[in-house]
Amino acid sequence: MTNPDQEQFATVRRSEPMLNVSGTVVGLCLAMLGIHFYITMLNADHALAISLDFSFIPAEFARWAGIGLAPVAPLEEFTAETDLAAFNHVLAAYFQEHPSQAPWTLVTHAFFHAGWTNVIVNAVWLLAFGGVVARRIGGVRLLVLFCICAIGGALAHFAVYSSDFMPMMGASGAISGLMGAASRFIFQPSGPVLGGIRLGPKADGMKGEGALLSLKEMLRNPASLRFIGLWMLFNLLVGVLGSSSLADGGNIAWIAHLGGFVAGVLTVPVLDHRKG
Repeated sequence: MTNPDQEQFATVRRSEPMLNVSGTVVGLCLAMLGIHFYITMLNADHALAISLDFSFIPAEFARWAGIGLAPVAPLEEFTAETDLAAFNHVLAAYFQEHPSQAPWTLVTHAFFHAGWTNVIVNAVWLLAFGGVVARRIGGVRLLVLFCICAIGGALAHFAVYSSDFMPMMGASGAISGLMGAASRFIFQPSGPVLGGIRLGPKADGMKGEGALLSLKEMLRNPASLRFIGLWMLFNLLVGVLGSSSLADGGNIAWIAHLGGFVAGVLTVPVLDHRKG
């Protein structure tokens, strides 16, 4: 005799293959890889100029928003304790002569990366979580969510580093948002099956198939809590040990990861077309 749960499991497993990736997700990955390849083909000065124009630079965004900045002291009066601080000062002087920050960098920074390792790792994570979210909300809504999470990450970074001229680039904030969105549905009984493995546990008292977990339910779900805890631990480690910006040796913008994650968690109910 066949167990009904096994039949349902087999049906879902057949209908959701592991590599069932949305065309929107593939397009985003190709865009990131293609842009980085193009940047690597340019001479150093041109590549730097384009990267600065499309990266998110908090202090320049503050200038555009009319918040105002203190004038930059002459370099000889600047006592930098680190090379990073000196580089930040050089950038400040550069942007005083070449103001170029625009509001669209809240999104465009997600398509520019510091190096091949950065862009490849982000592409892998985007394929993994973007595919799951796209199957849930559709390709167009996924693109909207990706942009909203990129903006959320940039604004969170701005809130902490509003006077910083160090460019922030990379899709990590937006992808963290997709992970946050996924955490509201992948760990319930009706969650997706990847590679024959159901991510959500069987449990009574949880919402039926198709419904997102509420924030309260998500924070009471052991699997969701483990996922969020591991995600936070990972970001803490990379924030301390990692590097990412224009060059190796910069700091990973982990605040942007947090902002993107929160944006994804809060925004996915608005974009979700399965209300329960």
